Amino acid sequence: MPVDWEPLDFLYQNDGDSSDSSEVLSDYIEYIANKNLRHYKYIVQYGGKEGESVWTHIMNLVTIIEKLRPLFQLSADEMRCLLLALTIHDLNKVEAYGKLPNGKNASYANAASEEHIVQELDLLDASTFFPQWRDYQFDIIYLAHAHQEGSTVETVFNEREMGQCHLDRDRLEGALKFLMKAADVSANCHSGDYALRHERHIRDKLRDHINSAANADALPRRYRFVGHHLAELRGLMTNVMHNELVGYMRETYGQEACIDLLYHPEGVDYLLDRKIPFTWTQEQQQAVAGRIGQRFAKLQFDQLAQFIKATPSGIGVDDAAMQSGATIEVIFNGIANVVGRKQYRLEWREQRNGLVRSDLVEALASEKVSAEVKARINVLLQEADLVSANEEALKRGEFVTAYRNFLKDHRSDRLKTVKQDAWSRVARLFQLPETSAALYSLIDPYRRGYFMARDLPVRDVESMVVDALEDMQQLEVQAAHVQAGRKTKKPQAEETIEDTDQAAETAIMAFDTAYIVDYLERHLEVWDSLADTSAHTRPVQTIDFAETLRRYADPKQPHKQCCYCGSALKADEWMAIQVPPNIGVQSFSNRLEAGSSRDPKRNVCDICRTQFILEKLAWRSHRDKQGSEQVTFYLHLFPYSYFTQPMLLAWWLSIKNLQDTDHKSLFLDTRGYFSKWESDLHADVSPRCYRSSIEGLGIPTLSEALSNTPVLPLTISGGNYGLQFLIALEKTALLAQWFDSRVILSCMPVPSLNLANERIGDEPVALLVENPPQNMSWLVPQVAMTRKNVDTLCQKLCKVHQLADKLVPRDEKFEDAIYDLVVAAVSDPLALYYEVDRLIEQQVTQKKGRKPEYQAISLSQVVAPMLTELTKL
Repeated sequence: MPVDWEPLDFLYQNDGDSSDSSEVLSDYIEYIANKNLRHYKYIVQYGGKEGESVWTHIMNLVTIIEKLRPLFQLSADEMRCLLLALTIHDLNKVEAYGKLPNGKNASYANAASEEHIVQELDLLDASTFFPQWRDYQFDIIYLAHAHQEGSTVETVFNEREMGQCHLDRDRLEGALKFLMKAADVSANCHSGDYALRHERHIRDKLRDHINSAANADALPRRYRFVGHHLAELRGLMTNVMHNELVGYMRETYGQEACIDLLYHPEGVDYLLDRKIPFTWTQEQQQAVAGRIGQRFAKLQFDQLAQFIKATPSGIGVDDAAMQSGATIEVIFNGIANVVGRKQYRLEWREQRNGLVRSDLVEALASEKVSAEVKARINVLLQEADLVSANEEALKRGEFVTAYRNFLKDHRSDRLKTVKQDAWSRVARLFQLPETSAALYSLIDPYRRGYFMARDLPVRDVESMVVDALEDMQQLEVQAAHVQAGRKTKKPQAEETIEDTDQAAETAIMAFDTAYIVDYLERHLEVWDSLADTSAHTRPVQTIDFAETLRRYADPKQPHKQCCYCGSALKADEWMAIQVPPNIGVQSFSNRLEAGSSRDPKRNVCDICRTQFILEKLAWRSHRDKQGSEQVTFYLHLFPYSYFTQPMLLAWWLSIKNLQDTDHKSLFLDTRGYFSKWESDLHADVSPRCYRSSIEGLGIPTLSEALSNTPVLPLTISGGNYGLQFLIALEKTALLAQWFDSRVILSCMPVPSLNLANERIGDEPVALLVENPPQNMSWLVPQVAMTRKNVDTLCQKLCKVHQLADKLVPRDEKFEDAIYDLVVAAVSDPLALYYEVDRLIEQQVTQKKGRKPEYQAISLSQVVAPMLTELTKL
């Protein structure tokens, strides 16, 4: 059956903007960035922009213009001219124009002749994006020349050429010229650390150009830079905080007065109106924490069903469901839905029958069981079905267990106050005979509800839900009365008893806000370029690793720290079932109480707990601990300079567009990609994918997955971890080229460091591979790789794929052959010859036709040049 491959292209859509220029960037991405501009990804810059491709450089600049477009009310024609001017503003970096006749590198002034600019725009097929571009070619050339800092365009353009421009001359020589300069200067920003002298200098120049453009247009506002900065990176958790901080800033100060311009892994740089004072008070901190908490709650509420699950002990409601803001009625409707979907197969019923029977037989041998109960047991044991065979009865028993679990997990304090056991309260509510209470208690709680179902009155689950909701209200009243009676001994001010649900939700929200406020106080820093520098360049809290180690080793509280992050934040007990299933015990601290007879509970802080919940929401979870059939790897993306909001949105829309109801992943065609990949400036290999259920690049359900620190899951199947890692590495190399970003390949959903700050000598680290297996050391000789190292990796993968294409029949496992070749090269690259010889022998013995020795000679002649090239890499 042929595979329905789809191209992996960028998309962009600007919703909520009806201006004539709002669709220009979308058209640019469709007709220029996705098409002939792609070969610019293979033009790697050096010097101040080391490692970044010209494609990414151009996309950063055009999306900067998109962010400033509403402020300067750019028309569609102005926007198109600006984007094409930025496209060819580094023409001297394109191979066809980059050398002088004497072999020296050409400057922009030498390369950017009118003839060359027109020629390159023709090659880029600019007419598909801007059909009238030839009428505006002098406007485009003028703007392209204007980008250079210190250039005097008037000396290059004479009056005759200016007369051939079609855009308004005041705009052309005013705002548009300065926007070109502003966009180009922004490319020199490489860090979110605004306190660095170089970064302050770049931001000052960028600000000045934007203010010059505003002055030329007589706009009322002038800007300065402000920003926020988080001291640690926690993947999705950090992205949610960044997004809510951006939302708060824009809503507080206005979208025109506050523009989120540059996105860094650790924060965002904003343009803020100079006239607006910028302060950061405790009230503002509380407001931001409230927004973050509400976003967490909404995400949980929208996918509430994930937190109401059937477990071996019955249907359970996770704390995340209670903290989602959903009402008790909504949660219990979710429980009823789970009960309604339950099916009880004959095999399952027979197993439960056997287990209940063994519970009763064991009770007969106990001296604690009364003679009367033993007599009843002997009568029951004569029956064939101790657990009802009626499915509707079993569903009633299922709900009984679910309500008991809910009371135990979420109303235990109320039960303690009224001195009542959850099982006995449930039995009384649903009219189970009190005389059978002693008998019920002998059955293991995991199956007690199914046994009790035989005695439950016939009724539907919906009416049982109504009774349970009324019972909880009565429990609240009973507990309140008991507490009020206790307080009469110590007279206090009169207290109002709030509605149950409202009181619980209010307490939850207050708790949520408290832990977020605590976290922000420790990790959030805000800054203002107009403020006294000496007072605003110090972090709110300096990370003290020595303090963390002392706290970890404190003998007085050996098990109280968060066993995941080790922070000073308050930690509570949490069971492993509440974390994503691909996270095993190896991910947690091993400083747990020894010798426990039960599964020890781990102490996890509220930030980590919320982080786990977000990860469960963001992509499909499954049991994939190392060594299993499936393993999840994570790609963490970092910029060479910065991200922009339009670019992050384009990534999100591009991936989200390929999702449908039945498919949550994209299977990437690495075989086709690397078989055709060649490391030259004109390579044009477009990634292909098809939609799958689990295997491949997981499509996130949350847009926060692609924000300041984009994180994407890779779910890989395979026979062993080495093969799984190899497949993940291939897909990572492909996606690193598509996103054109710096990448960490990790088994953890949280980045281990800020890759944007990592360099090897003067070159930025382009790819960091965490914990590669030893048998992958030929492909990954070092864990940190520069752009050149990544190119070498791609060349190796390309040659190995080309070898496998020749040596492996179509109906055999292709990836196994790749794996065998890569592993063979670990001890000695010359061992590849032996492995190739073995594969040739396997193929010729399976083929019919000419004599095997002739086939082997012919095939050897084909692969010999590939092997020679491969062993030289």
